[in-house]
Amino acid sequence: MQRAEAEQITEAFERCSPAWKLLLINSVTEGADEIGAESARCVSSELSDDDARKILIGELDRAYDVPSQPDAQSFPELVEPLSAAFDACLTPAELNGLDFN
Repeated sequence: MQRAEAEQITEAFERCSPAWKLLLINSVTEGADEIGAESARCVSSELSDDDARKILIGELDRAYDVPSQPDAQSFPELVEPLSAAFDACLTPAELNGLDFN
């Protein structure tokens, strides 16, 4: 997917769903669908809209898979704000269930 398409899709999610960040939080990696509602709400509060938007766009266009792309950013760098929010909000069991590999 191209960056412009990823931006349009992200904009549509943001415009049409008040809980759009939960889509990102609960689907970003294996095990994220097991994050409890309270933890997910906490992550949503901790994660700025700008950071969530950047991460969702990056997940959709996957520029990190082709480092020569102009918008490429390493995956760990891209999801760092989300990782920090996970660390602040998730239970140890929820954190152990995530698989970013």
